[in-house]
Amino acid sequence: MLDKIIEGYLLDFKEDHMLTDLPDAEAFEKLVNYAILSRFSPGSVDVDCMDTGQGDDFHIDGIAILVNGNLISTEAELAGIIKNRKNISVDFIFTQAKTSPTFSLGDILKFGHGVSAFFSESADKPMTDKVRVFCRLKDELYKNSIRFSNSPECHVFFVSTGT
Repeated sequence: MLDKIIEGYLLDFKEDHMLTDLPDAEAFEKLVNYAILSRFSPGSVDVDCMDTGQGDDFHIDGIAILVNGNLISTEAELAGIIKNRKNISVDFIFTQAKTSPTFSLGDILKFGHGVSAFFSESADKPMTDKVRVFCRLKDELYKNSIRFSNSPECHVFFVSTGT
């Protein structure tokens, strides 16, 4: 059960983004992704751009990859930036959102393990199509690591309504 303030934010968010039919837990994931990505990426943010899908998502609700401040979602976008830049900076953003009124150490550990698995060399873990796209983008970036102006930054957000 959400507190009244979060419930109000979520209701407004669902109405503003035409998500009124979405269950609160799924809409909360989108709200968290939207709020966090808005801090990193100026301009309008697509509420679905970070979604990892349901199921084999590494216990990660949202992934975003920014290259030189630009949100990258396709290999063509990445190729365009890499082709035109000598140096690139990279930010990886990961989110996990829980509407539970309490914190679960198990959920936090699963999330941390999922982020670690995302960067792992072995891709034998089942994953959603969306996670697979993010992994391909990550792999392509690391193939071009000679262009990194600094080490990529990893931003990890576990968001809960719990106290």
